[in-house]
Amino acid sequence: MVRTDSDGVKCEYPSQGTWTFGDIVLSSEFCSGNIGHVEAVDDEQTCFELRTSPDCAGQPFETNYRTWFYFSVSGAKKDQTLTFTVMNMNPQTKMFNQGMKPVYRLGSSAWDKWERIKDEVTYSCGEGRQFQIRFKFRFSSDSTVFFAFSYPYSFEDVKRKLDAIQDAVASKLGAKTSESAIYLERETLTYSLEGRRMEVLTITDYFGASSEREEEIENLFPEGKQRPLVFPEKKYFVLSARVHPGESPAQWMWDGAIDFLVNKEDPRAKALRRAFVFKVVPIINPDGVARGHYRADTQGLNLNRFYDAPDRTRHPTVWAIKELVVWLKGRTNLKFFVDLHAHATKRGCFCYANALPTYQEMIDNMMYARMIAINSAHFDFGSCVFSEKAMESKDRNGQSKEGSSRVGIYRATGLVHSMTVECNYNGGRVVNNKPPAATQDPRASPGETWRGPLPKFNTSIFRDVGKALMVAALDMEELNPWSRVPNSHSKSMAETREWVKSKLLSIDPYRQQILADKKAAQASKASNATEKTVKRQISLGKGGRTLQEVSTRNNVEKNSTPVLPGPVKPARFIRVNCSVKKEAVEEATGENAAGEEVAVEEAEEPRSPSSSEDVTEDQSSSKASEGFSEAQESESSDASEAMQRLVLQDALADKDINVLPRPPELPDIQTISRTSSGSMLHPPANWSLVGRIRHATSTSRIPTRAAARAVDENQRKPRASSLKSFTDLPPSASSKAFRATFAPHNRARQGEGRREQGGKVSRTEEVRGIGETLECRGFKNVLRPS
Repeated sequence: MVRTDSDGVKCEYPSQGTWTFGDIVLSSEFCSGNIGHVEAVDDEQTCFELRTSPDCAGQPFETNYRTWFYFSVSGAKKDQTLTFTVMNMNPQTKMFNQGMKPVYRLGSSAWDKWERIKDEVTYSCGEGRQFQIRFKFRFSSDSTVFFAFSYPYSFEDVKRKLDAIQDAVASKLGAKTSESAIYLERETLTYSLEGRRMEVLTITDYFGASSEREEEIENLFPEGKQRPLVFPEKKYFVLSARVHPGESPAQWMWDGAIDFLVNKEDPRAKALRRAFVFKVVPIINPDGVARGHYRADTQGLNLNRFYDAPDRTRHPTVWAIKELVVWLKGRTNLKFFVDLHAHATKRGCFCYANALPTYQEMIDNMMYARMIAINSAHFDFGSCVFSEKAMESKDRNGQSKEGSSRVGIYRATGLVHSMTVECNYNGGRVVNNKPPAATQDPRASPGETWRGPLPKFNTSIFRDVGKALMVAALDMEELNPWSRVPNSHSKSMAETREWVKSKLLSIDPYRQQILADKKAAQASKASNATEKTVKRQISLGKGGRTLQEVSTRNNVEKNSTPVLPGPVKPARFIRVNCSVKKEAVEEATGENAAGEEVAVEEAEEPRSPSSSEDVTEDQSSSKASEGFSEAQESESSDASEAMQRLVLQDALADKDINVLPRPPELPDIQTISRTSSGSMLHPPANWSLVGRIRHATSTSRIPTRAAARAVDENQRKPRASSLKSFTDLPPSASSKAFRATFAPHNRARQGEGRREQGGKVSRTEEVRGIGETLECRGFKNVLRPS
């Protein structure tokens, strides 16, 4: 009697049969089974040689893909030991050299636990690359035992899983329910060449659902059922698996992902359903899975080489999923396409992604892989491949990887996140320290730190990677309520992006782009700084400033325009040329060493620019020779002095400098010129903004050292070297702003001692009073108060 599967397809394949040896029965006659021939090699019938069946065996297009095996043994007695030699395999020396072992399961239930064989597994590779493995198994009971190359997940298992999910969700279309309820639709996307259904699930919640439904797509969804609702505000995520039938770890990743998506309690799953619509295709190659193939479909084709130009009649499943993705890209906000695979040679779980044209896109591309690694202890970011070479290389059969799912979908849609995720059948090379979730919620999963030897991969690890794929998408949108990113090495998404960006500096095209953008940013910053400086100069004035301009410096940014008194009379400043000998150094009392009076230069009064006339630098400098008359000086009142001090206090507020009121008994400021170099009413253009403010605010009527000494408590005429502390020194003189201004007393005395001995002081000092402060701008030998 010919066996048929749940889709009514007759299953009569050379790879599936039954062999009886006394009481012992070996069989591969079930979904996804594969053993082509069995022989007993001893008289006791305890040693058996089993030959795998190549994909499409006995057909004109038989292939050389022959690694997958899956069979059962029944009739063995308890504690009986049997020896099995599996022959006719593709060489898998590297994997078995790393400790690869087949798996077994007790019981006939598809959900019984699979484990790796505990006894030693030996392997050899004979003539003609004939690879074989040998292992022994001791039966603990007389029940049926299943053996397989790796953890199986058959076509019938997938159908049962989908039925269980649909029953658990129990969400009927059109039913009245809350927005947070799970929305699930199950459709047939197309049929395979043998007539099996390739299904697609739509998973989200009801939030944001419109009254419209998805359009009918020509030659897709042949059953004609009502299409799912449209969610215009959500992003879309396409997840597919099993284009290669023997890559069962991919199906276990899918299992972990879909179980997480329909979780009703986990807040991360709820957030995923709120933000995304998931289109999930469980099996792309249902015929190959049902037949027990390793890599090909029923025509002996590797379907993962036809995404660039699939044919609807020869590659119906690949054509259908590509049409679906292209349709979604054109009508929805499609963000992710992830195709799940397994790998026989490269260790670990990792991804193959595309080399994108700009480094910004590459950062996004790599960020998703990095988020998977943060959320899974077994995803190896260091093994991920993002090269252009991997997009164009050819396999042993000469077929280009330009026809692979990730490359074909990317070139058809331009999708940044188009990748394949791979898990090795056996194990990895690293285990990540998974950080704990940054939350106080006790339900959140803790962090993981691995101790001991590297683990062998199992279904739990595969499922965990599939779950991490979903959580990583949530992290990319920064919507994860239990995010592990704050406790990771990079601490934040922004720092993680910078870390990923640093990785791109080793790749030449992206390095050039990053450096070019950096130079452009620096140039833009410099341009903005220059423009800001010009605006500040205009606001402060080049030829003079008004009281309103100074006192409203901080209020301008707040669009405040208070009405204040008119122009401030510019005060004078002390300019000392120290490049003379001791006998030419006059004291600040206004007398020289011989008791002669020193001439005093008055600073000019700058002209404030009017609203209808611009004052140029030449025009301002042309006024430099004009001074204030004694009558103009006497016109200033105590009220204007108080206002000037208020302006000064406001201008220096950012520096925490307090300006005390001037003692009324002190005389007015004096301007002493040791040279004929003129005044410094216009500071050099290369001065900093702080220097300009200090220069401008030094126009306040503040006492000088000469005035301070004039009211010395002993009323004595000070000597040239007797620089002492000032009586009204500001309280904040010890603050940071004054540390560079005041030097220790002994240093001041040493400097003056050199002047008394006739030594020259090499550079010109600018001495401006702020309280009793003497400001020095980087000169070596200056007059310093004690």
